[in-house]
Amino acid sequence: LPRRTLELARRLRAVLEPGDIGKFRQALTLNAGEEGFGRNAFGFPRDAMAVETALTLCRYVAPDRTMSAAVLLEAPVQTGRVSVDDVRRLWGDDVAETVQRLIKVSSLYGRHNIGENEDANFLRLLLAFAEDIRVIIITIAARLTLMKAINHHPDTDLVTTISNESGYLYAPLAHRLGLYAMKSELEDMTLKYTDRDTYTSIARQLNETKVKRDAYIAAFIAPVRRRLEAMGLKFMGEHYRELAGRIRKDFRKKYWDEGHKLFADTYDHRNFSQHVNILAILNGIVEGEEARSVCDYMLTDKSITQATISFRYYLFMAMKKAGMGDAYLDQLGIWRQQLKEHMTTWAEMPEPTRSDCHAWGSSPNIDFFRIILGIETDAPGFKKIRIAPSLGKLRDVSGAIPHPAGWVKAAYKYDKKGQLKVHLELPQGTSGTFVWKGREIPLQAGTTDLMPDGQQQQN
Repeated sequence: LPRRTLELARRLRAVLEPGDIGKFRQALTLNAGEEGFGRNAFGFPRDAMAVETALTLCRYVAPDRTMSAAVLLEAPVQTGRVSVDDVRRLWGDDVAETVQRLIKVSSLYGRHNIGENEDANFLRLLLAFAEDIRVIIITIAARLTLMKAINHHPDTDLVTTISNESGYLYAPLAHRLGLYAMKSELEDMTLKYTDRDTYTSIARQLNETKVKRDAYIAAFIAPVRRRLEAMGLKFMGEHYRELAGRIRKDFRKKYWDEGHKLFADTYDHRNFSQHVNILAILNGIVEGEEARSVCDYMLTDKSITQATISFRYYLFMAMKKAGMGDAYLDQLGIWRQQLKEHMTTWAEMPEPTRSDCHAWGSSPNIDFFRIILGIETDAPGFKKIRIAPSLGKLRDVSGAIPHPAGWVKAAYKYDKKGQLKVHLELPQGTSGTFVWKGREIPLQAGTTDLMPDGQQQQN
């Protein structure tokens, strides 16, 4: 929870008023409460669910002080731990009125009687909608948060009831308000929880037809490309390279912050994140030692917005490009936590998560080979192979990846004297380069044994 709370604070930083951080901390303390108050009707911690709902609002709608405060204060007011007058005194009329309207709506939707009085319930929700649209947006965000949390809930009947209500009421409301991402996730999870076989079948069919769909798109693009080339536009690449250069120069001028030694998210330099600096490295806005410095600052400065699990794929690419691949193993805390929770596949996001097996969370599956073993393609068709390992603290590691012509194998081991011994195998018909501490050593197909002093034996 502390990490998620810090993320919420970072996301809200631009809209908070002086003194708000302390008031938000107090609201979370009230949510934690005493025995019998700390968990909601579904058994989930109130404070964690309130923070996740506020983060959902930030991600899918926008950072908003009033809505986030109302989410955190709804339960304390509803249970009498703090009064509406106290909220009004500390937060102002807008937050107090939003809390009161949330309590009104939650009293209508605490029973989950989908299938009974649907029209009456829907009408009441529309009346609340007419009073303040923000209440409906918060309600949809809270339902989306709940849907993600019930993935492994032991009460299957409860899961089905909540899912049906989400599909009947909340997904259509999200669609009507233009909250299409929330609407899609609600519909996806409703199908997943109520008809898992159909959900799995659809997902499998989409994966199976991906190649055909990609081929269709390529066939559509091909004649357009030929027509453009016939019109003399085949050298547009030069134009776009020049344009990209100007963009990089302007970006550096406007967003580089000398005090933070990082690129800012916004022109006023109020917000900073790993994301912007990752992209700055990957797009060549900073290179060499400067890229390494930016990478080091963004890894150590925990006050900036941290990369999500999915975006850590790009974080690790940036680390490798900046020459900081040796720090890769230190960045796997989220994945180590999943192993402690006895997960056997990688999740989409820290709990509560809607997916316990998700491609977005699976970047270590490739990074172990690309970063640690250092194996990458260096020419079209994998005709050339570049091997630049980042071993970090590892003393003995090996692995292999499939190649159209066979296997690429790499093994690294430090002997008792602390000397690194490298064993490499490249398929026939290929060549490559081994990179170690700035040195580049050419490789040929077959087996190569190397020592740190540069001695090698080609078998």
